[in-house]
Amino acid sequence: LRQVCIKEGEGQYKELSVTIKPAAFRPLIENLGNTILCKNDSTILRASNDQNLIWNTGTDLKDLVVKSTGEYFAINRNEFGCTSSSEKLNIKFNPILPNPEILTAGSLEACDDEEIVLKSSPAYSYSWSTGHTTEQITIKNTREVFLKTRNEHACLSAVS
Repeated sequence: LRQVCIKEGEGQYKELSVTIKPAAFRPLIENLGNTILCKNDSTILRASNDQNLIWNTGTDLKDLVVKSTGEYFAINRNEFGCTSSSEKLNIKFNPILPNPEILTAGSLEACDDEEIVLKSSPAYSYSWSTGHTTEQITIKNTREVFLKTRNEHACLSAVS
């Protein structure tokens, strides 16, 4: 509690009592994952202080599970009603590719001494179950072949 004098006019002063409340501690937030993710992934943001803490999403838990693109921050309110906000973290989720399409350059039936050429629909990178990493592969033996692709954000497709 402090006393302050305010000048009201020439030679006139008024004394007021002013209460200065302690500032709230600024919460620190930590991203336990990445700030750029793929759709269907998630990350956890952890606040350093869970006393009277609320996230900008409305939740009051110390750990916030993030599953969508956005700006996230925490607000701490002390016992005097003073608030302080954490830094803002921007989290981005990139799209994943649809299941890749496996195309053939001919028939899926071949004789023992013939080859079958398989080609993927366009993608940034390729991961065939055969170990190949090119858009097109040649197989000589009968077997099941699977393919996953990645986009430029390293987001992995489902298996074709």
